Amino acid sequence: MMKPLNALAMIGVLLAVAIGAAACAPSPTEVPGGLSFEAGYPSGNTAQTLYDEFDYQAAVQAYVWSTSLANSMGWWEALQRDLGFGDGELAIAIWDQLMKPQDVVMTANTDVVYSSTQYIDVSATGPLVIEAPAGLRGHIWDLWQRALLDVGDVGPDQGKGGKFLVLPPGYTGEVPAGYFPARLEHSNHALFLYRTFVTPASGGLAGAVESAQKVKVYPLSEKDAPKPNRFVLVGDRPFNADWPKDERYFGLLAQAFNMDLVPEPGLALLGNLRRLGIEKGKPFEPDERALSILSRAADTGYAMVRTMAFDNRFENKLIYPDRMWERVLYNGSPQFLQAGYEEVEERAASWYQIMGAFASAEKPAPGTGQFPMVTYRDSRGQYLNGSNTYRLQLQADVPVAQFWEVPVYDVETRSLIDTDQQRPSLSSRDALVKNADGSVTLYFGPEAPAGMEKNWVKTIPGKGWFTLLRLYGPLEPILNFTWEPNDLEKVE
Repeated sequence: MMKPLNALAMIGVLLAVAIGAAACAPSPTEVPGGLSFEAGYPSGNTAQTLYDEFDYQAAVQAYVWSTSLANSMGWWEALQRDLGFGDGELAIAIWDQLMKPQDVVMTANTDVVYSSTQYIDVSATGPLVIEAPAGLRGHIWDLWQRALLDVGDVGPDQGKGGKFLVLPPGYTGEVPAGYFPARLEHSNHALFLYRTFVTPASGGLAGAVESAQKVKVYPLSEKDAPKPNRFVLVGDRPFNADWPKDERYFGLLAQAFNMDLVPEPGLALLGNLRRLGIEKGKPFEPDERALSILSRAADTGYAMVRTMAFDNRFENKLIYPDRMWERVLYNGSPQFLQAGYEEVEERAASWYQIMGAFASAEKPAPGTGQFPMVTYRDSRGQYLNGSNTYRLQLQADVPVAQFWEVPVYDVETRSLIDTDQQRPSLSSRDALVKNADGSVTLYFGPEAPAGMEKNWVKTIPGKGWFTLLRLYGPLEPILNFTWEPNDLEKVE
């Protein structure tokens, strides 16, 4: 016979039975966020809540991932809307009055003549010829602003000019002799943006505009009798290349995906966007649910991209360990592709506020190209604010073969600051007041210090601003970092 269980043993048995019964019972399980599962299956609104969250997260990631694409689409739309470019037209826009504060163009400057084609579908035109004269500097890139080839003193022509040939993806034909090839891989569209320089030797502004009009763009099939290009002089017409930041951003992406290739890294993201109305080959027609999610995702994505641009987390962002000057470009590859990953955050951090990039990863030869650096902060590490006055002292004889320039950009537009002063930049070409040792002290603030009006750029109280120190034709001391610019100092 079995012996009777004592009290402690009896309690143990009862607990074991209770625990086993509880494990087998189909009771609901609560999950953080108000989600619940019953017998292992989602219950109540759990499935819909999770799918809404999944689609929201996918849209946020797509927003950050596609910054350079939206940048390109903003440029494309501005050329057509503001300057009257036709679809596929091989026209060229020339800023014959230099960039104005009213022009919303990412971190442009006022000391060169900018010129640009629109994005051209090379799968439609076939191989595309770009003829460039000597002396200009430019870049060929695709719809994602992946750099394909540099032109000018930083390119294979070494500033002598020549014929450049843009080839469609998968092109297997021969490249004719005498052409510099630029091969598209992940896009059907290419753009050529270039600068001509305003110098006494080139005939000033008129000479720089004339040089810009020597560029020719035509299909290789028409090389024996190319049609003349239409040159559109921008003049004083308004031009706004910014792109929408709200839910309309995703309509821009849908348009881009429908007209261009979807790169392999983007296939997964595009697959996740189908439930939100973005699918290649179909019109962008999001329903009410999708619009609500896209609106929320745009708010988050916009906040993320701005933070990446102005307060990035890259370890190597400072050019000098004891200065506030930062790098402008963070991509290590002109295609944004490294072995094992895509440079998503690097691309967003830079392409929110710039347009285009260099195809060559090598530093320029002394006296060629440019060396830009950016700062958003004063010497104390505080963000620049238009309510304050700051000074920047640049040493005498800055080691450049061409010139230096310090433009002021509005944080919101990332474009030249627009005030009633209508002078958004200072450069070594200006008639500046110099110090006794040959250095110059530049001022930035709501009012000019007495007697320093020539050295002053007006800022807007309460609005943030930043500057790019542009060094054209940098010499060896800049390239090897033995020359260091001073920080901006707040004037108390």
